Amino acid sequence: MDRQTLIDNLNEDLAAELGAIIQFTIYAAKASGPYRPELARFFLDEVPDEQLHAQYLANKIVVLGGEPTTVPRSIKVSDSNRANLETMLEDERTIVKRYVQRRSEAEEFGDYGLMVQLEDMIRDESGHAEEVERILRDWSLYHQPLLPGYRMIRFIWKWLVRFAVAGVAVLVAVLVYAAVITRPMPVHSFTETDNHLVIAHRGGAGLWPENTLYAFRNAVEIGADALEFDVHATGDGELVVLHDSTVDRTTNGSGRVDEMTWEALRELDAGYHWT
Repeated sequence: MDRQTLIDNLNEDLAAELGAIIQFTIYAAKASGPYRPELARFFLDEVPDEQLHAQYLANKIVVLGGEPTTVPRSIKVSDSNRANLETMLEDERTIVKRYVQRRSEAEEFGDYGLMVQLEDMIRDESGHAEEVERILRDWSLYHQPLLPGYRMIRFIWKWLVRFAVAGVAVLVAVLVYAAVITRPMPVHSFTETDNHLVIAHRGGAGLWPENTLYAFRNAVEIGADALEFDVHATGDGELVVLHDSTVDRTTNGSGRVDEMTWEALRELDAGYHWT
């Protein structure tokens, strides 16, 4: 491998890198559709690597005694995102093959620094190609033309979201307005005193078997100020303390209080259902 042939070949590579810089810049500008921001960023993210490659190649050409080209290779541009990606993939694969060949030439020429740098550039361009392959792999799944029915669903959904947002905004405004104009309740005289009574409801229902002497005694022991209870008359005219009109819920018996005698009631267990 002679020096001039290597310079000429490196100039071809430089022209390809200069073309890639222009190519990706134009592709980013022409990206369109719902994924335009992502595609434009993808194309532009490739430019810095190509600039570094071009700078290295230009420096190496000068070191070898050559003149770096200023003419980029011709580029192919389409109005289709997919077509531009396919062109990009083809170009990346081509440049990888060119750099593999150039690496062999650098080794033959004895420029091992160039050989190592070309290996790095092969890695970069191979990575670019793999990324494009991944984008194109499922392209048809994510870029199908929308069916009329689906367009209608998207339209309805868009407006439902807008109405929901508007509704929330109105609700917040109403709540803020209500908070501003609402006056606090005046203090009631009942809440201004510390002399509250503690009343044991049914003798402390929930603490002990309700409406029993056992419950009343315990309520008094823990400091209840008053005992609350209910009274019913038996069938024979006696008064008994019981909340319900029947004995079913609180005892082991069954029936109405006003249909039972005092003696019959005395036989029942008033804590039968207590747990």
